[in-house]
Amino acid sequence: MRSVAITAIEAEPASRIVGDDELGAETGLDVAVVRKWSAARQRRESPDGEGPTALAARAAMRALASRSLAASDIDLIVFATNTPDMFFPGSGCLLQAALGCRTVGGLDLRSQCTGFLAALDAARRFVATGTMQRVLVAAADTPSHFNARDSRSPALTCGMADAGAAAILEAGSGAGEILSVVVGTDGSRHADYWCEYPASRFREGTTLPERNRLPLSKVEAGLHFPSAKLDRLRELALERVPAAFATSLAQAGVDNVSATLVAHLDAGVERDLGRALGEAAGRILVSDLLYCGGTSLPVIMATARARGDLRSGDMVAMVTSGSGASWGSAVVRVP
Repeated sequence: MRSVAITAIEAEPASRIVGDDELGAETGLDVAVVRKWSAARQRRESPDGEGPTALAARAAMRALASRSLAASDIDLIVFATNTPDMFFPGSGCLLQAALGCRTVGGLDLRSQCTGFLAALDAARRFVATGTMQRVLVAAADTPSHFNARDSRSPALTCGMADAGAAAILEAGSGAGEILSVVVGTDGSRHADYWCEYPASRFREGTTLPERNRLPLSKVEAGLHFPSAKLDRLRELALERVPAAFATSLAQAGVDNVSATLVAHLDAGVERDLGRALGEAAGRILVSDLLYCGGTSLPVIMATARARGDLRSGDMVAMVTSGSGASWGSAVVRVP
């Protein structure tokens, strides 16, 4: 098995900055509530008609350019998103077309908040076995198009941002090397953070004209918007992430890292996780951008690297948890 490294990584926050006062006026929420969930971080939103593929494509083009590569040099696309551009086909297919790649596979992963970690783990195996030489890992989410814009779930309405990221994986060691990835899921807790409709498991109505996988009654009840049980998500993070972090260190063959990137919907949970991980975690780095689901971790890494908070070759961990219910940790060297 070959060692695998991230040879380029780029982040693409959505273009529009939406302030707390503006969001409060739009949604009718008290500005104090908006500020509570904003936690002094920046909110970015994509314009109508722009989905995750557009964000990932811009990040991917910069990542390719940084390696003097063309889209034709990519052998496989692995795309992690929880807010796909459409029900199907997958965003991986759309990204292949947007970049102008040759005919390659486009694999979508729906691992929610652990999306980037799951995509990283899947992609590295293609390279490690020699099946593929160069894999593009994309992660992008546009929760502003997905979440309710009212008082139904203030944490989601106020505490999330749109962003994309892209990483290139190739055989190699040293800077960028992926040393371990650990991801877990407890599907019995799927309703901790979920969106039930539209649902392919339902077909309401007894006659053909009545059959509908998104009944009006469910829309009126708001079941087509995500909902989150914050206490349950906090419990999951503090219960599962420290063990996953310890396992990822053991698999990487190290006792500690210089820094740990922490992403969670609740900024308070990020702080508590930082303390729970202990001295082995080194410095704790979180995003200046609001939570953007499974895209948060690569955004933190790319941003911290660009501004000099991380240096090439630094050994860091990445930890997160959330919908699924899922959790995970990885140890990598900074590209």
